[in-house]
Amino acid sequence: MQVQALSILSNGSKSREVRKLLDVSPGKLHAMRVSRQLSFMRIGGVIYYERADIEKMFEKFKTAAVK
Repeated sequence: MQVQALSILSNGSKSREVRKLLDVSPGKLHAMRVSRQLSFMRIGGVIYYERADIEKMFEKFKTAAVK
């Protein structure tokens, strides 16, 4: 389901969209930014996330399936 949700996101997704996709609270999303788990851009007072960065984060934290 998360992969399908990623295809919906376009470049420049706002925090609200990313929070829905990841199913995290505003505080958790902030913690992910602070710990540099997720890259972002701040333009004015709005924070944007690139789809490619979200996909990289998924790949980084993916675990191998056990047979």
